[in-house]
Amino acid sequence: MSKNLGNQSIDSILASLTDRLSYLNKMSEKGSIIIERDGQITSMSSLSRASNKKKSKAIKEYWWGVRHTFYTDAAARDYAHNLRMISHTYSLASLLFPNPVGVTTGLTALYGYTVADSVDYNANKKGKGVVLEITWALVFKCYPRK
Repeated sequence: MSKNLGNQSIDSILASLTDRLSYLNKMSEKGSIIIERDGQITSMSSLSRASNKKKSKAIKEYWWGVRHTFYTDAAARDYAHNLRMISHTYSLASLLFPNPVGVTTGLTALYGYTVADSVDYNANKKGKGVVLEITWALVFKCYPRK
């Protein structure tokens, strides 16, 4: 018997996670990514970008989700601005389609605004940039980089 978690059953969530882990294992076997012991996932293409001395942000994947590290407050604010611009588009779409599609796009816009506000707020706090962690369940945590 399958229990429900929100709109999805636990079985469907576990199936999604199993598919994701299987995909990551295949990518690792092909040499496209490196999976570290701590669960950090590094893309081979990002390794070539890592040598860039003017790097302003890094994106790393983990089994639990993604970590965006902004090395400067300006880079974090740029990200927040871009996220807001995308959220404006979703907000407009939610007004144009007042049906289940509109509800979905409206919720997506609200999530985008919430993340952008959190990034901006933390960019204004004491620190050297911002760290944004987003899980695959879309739960996020944002804090100043030390």
